[in-house]
Formats: sequence, structure tokens, C-alpha cells
Amino acid sequence: MVTISNQPFDLEEPTPAEFRGWLDQKTGKYFILWLKNEMLELQGNWANGDYTGNSTEETIQLNSEAIGKINQIANILLNLDEMKTDDESSEDNEE
Repeated sequence: MVTISNQPFDLEEPTPAEFRGWLDQKTGKYFILWLKNEMLELQGNWANGDYTGNSTEETIQLNSEAIGKINQIANILLNLDEMKTDDESSEDNEE
């Protein structure tokens, strides 16, 4: 059972091997590439000034939102990579 924000979900947490298996499958690989592409697109849009508002305050808000989105995607990618690396390390230690 998994609990998110105090809401229980009738879902068993995958084992590290199951999780890594998903990352190695076509769907997992596609999801990671999609996240990377989304992050690169947001970064490009930000660099091109797409988050410029009509006022300084609006520009600050738009930039903050864009940077927050980029950081969230980067954190997800980092966590996925760490989970995969942790699982690979634990498998190496078992041998």
C-alpha cells in the first residue's frame, strides 16, 4: 500500500529490480527521453525570453515558474537515475 498526501492507494511499491526493469523497457526509456526533451524545451524558451511579461513583477513571476518547472524535471530525472544506480549497486554487492 502506498500513501501520498495522507491518501492510501491500493498499490504495492515495486521492488528495485521491478523499477529498474521498467526503466529499461521501451516505455520507461521513452518517458525519460520525453522528460529530457521537455526540460530542454523549457530551457530554450526561457533563454529566448518567452517568459517576459508586461511588467517587471510579471516577468519575475513567469521566470520563477519556468525555472521551477525546469528544476522539478531535473529533480525527477536525478531521482530516477539515482534509483537505477542504487539498484545496480545493490545487485553488484549481492554477487
